[in-house]
Amino acid sequence: MNTREAFEDWYEVDCYPCEHSNWFRLDSDGDYEFDEVQYAWRTWQAATETVITEYRQQCLDNAAEIARLRKLIADHVNSSNNDDSAGDTFGALMAEVQPKHKPKPFIGTRSAIYKCTDCGHEQSVQEIHTEYGVYVGSGANWCDKCGDGKPERKETP
Repeated sequence: MNTREAFEDWYEVDCYPCEHSNWFRLDSDGDYEFDEVQYAWRTWQAATETVITEYRQQCLDNAAEIARLRKLIADHVNSSNNDDSAGDTFGALMAEVQPKHKPKPFIGTRSAIYKCTDCGHEQSVQEIHTEYGVYVGSGANWCDKCGDGKPERKETP
């Protein structure tokens, strides 16, 4: 099945707006006679080319990473055959190969104590922790006692 046949099969199943006997008829330039089919065909070609290009790049990146890892392993094997400190080399190799795991940030709600800069009143404020940052409740914007001031975070209870 060529690309045009694949497009027509897809268009017939997923996009066919109405029954038409000459839906995929071509003009003298090799374009589809119906503009909406021609536009869909051009979009299909562009999307397919983008996917192919991205896939090729991903394959090249993977091949480069495989080559790098093979070299690391070969270097390790050569050094362990010539050196009694193979354990240190292997540890360094594993540190290089293993992905770096970072602890996930806290996500959820947490109470914190905020202290007013004017009157010293302390109040509890709900903080919402997300992967994008910390959002605080309205208690962090004004003091519940004096109504003024700017409460500042003091501590987490």
